[in-house]
Amino acid sequence: MRALVIYDSLYGNTARIAQAIGAALSAEVHPISEVKAIPTKLDLLVIGGPTQMHGIDQPLKNFLIKLSGQTVEDVAVAAFDTRYHWPEFLSGSAAKEIAQRLEENGAHLVAEPESFFVDGKEGPLSEGELDRATQWAGQLARVRVSV
Repeated sequence: MRALVIYDSLYGNTARIAQAIGAALSAEVHPISEVKAIPTKLDLLVIGGPTQMHGIDQPLKNFLIKLSGQTVEDVAVAAFDTRYHWPEFLSGSAAKEIAQRLEENGAHLVAEPESFFVDGKEGPLSEGELDRATQWAGQLARVRVSV
């Protein structure tokens, strides 16, 4: 399976989650600043970022705007974020906005958007979140193989 994990990270927490997901998927992992185009013939694209002001931050927003429908059309995708461990109506969810934008471009969402939690503005990640990211990636791999 050819998988790619793309992320934005402000304090390093989202990067750590992305690396855990990438390792579990044997995927390439890149910050959005290094991605100029989405490769063709991907089996799975995973995109994540920090939740800022109830949604995605500006660099990730700009990146998603640049994606054309042709780039992700019919590609299996999953979205994740990092955020405070608050009820979603208080914190928002970048993952849900990422998933919505990808689906609007014709991508096929293979899992519900997932949030990983931090204990403060700059982190650290809450206990067990790296393990949970690895488990989530395993679920993505199983879903993608069965599709």
